[in-house]
Amino acid sequence: MQDKKIYLMSNNKVMASIDISRPSGRKIVRELQNKKAVKLEYPLPEEDTDNLI
Repeated sequence: MQDKKIYLMSNNKVMASIDISRPSGRKIVRELQNKKAVKLEYPLPEEDTDNLI
């Protein structure tokens, strides 16, 4: 299980990693996604580098 990570940033900003594989993490994201002050970023899945030419 991944823990939630919260980093306090300068300028009154917080960056957090939320484990969305669990219902509680998905609930947190749902509650935040329509807030004006919140910017959600989803990491891109890692590419399979074996198939690159």
